[in-house]
Amino acid sequence: MQKYTVFINDHLVSITEKAESNQQYHSELFLKQAREEEIVTLVKWLLKESKQMKLGLLSDAPQQHWELFQKQFTIIEAAGGLVKNKNGAYLFIYRLGKWDLPKGKIEQGESAKVAAVREVEEECGISQLKLGKELPPTYHIYQQKQQLILKRTYWFEMNYNGDEALVPQGEEGIEKVVWVPQNNLKDQIENTYESLKPMIDKLC
Repeated sequence: MQKYTVFINDHLVSITEKAESNQQYHSELFLKQAREEEIVTLVKWLLKESKQMKLGLLSDAPQQHWELFQKQFTIIEAAGGLVKNKNGAYLFIYRLGKWDLPKGKIEQGESAKVAAVREVEEECGISQLKLGKELPPTYHIYQQKQQLILKRTYWFEMNYNGDEALVPQGEEGIEKVVWVPQNNLKDQIENTYESLKPMIDKLC
């Protein structure tokens, strides 16, 4: 079954062929001829809605409608890493009151792989990372002034065998950088972004 997911604040929206039991609301928006203003109206409504929701937008052509959906927003691309050290612990940063994984915007002319390694090194103060396999990207939408932004983040597994002291990048608002043992991720799961929870859950 084809399915594309995007987070709008903490709301999960899926463009999918079939309704799922855990979705609170289903819409046949895309079974009709999807109109651009309907997509934007839906997103603006969710940005203001405080109660967390899971929505399924039912479609007979999910890929086509996912492409249409993306075209309604300004796309920003970022890249980051799920970093594991030689002791089996994972690297987390603490910023804006939440646990997060190190990531940042891809610079012009830079590949996602290069950007991911650079951002981890800059945000956490470590080097000599070994790049692993690419993980599924995450998508989330936010509003910046009057502009609706769709942020696509590419993720990569990384391994680190060094012993450098972790140094949070203060100018990026990072307060802490820590290694968290794989069997002790409860705090991170409970206080992270909804878009990252599926990735972190798989570690437990």
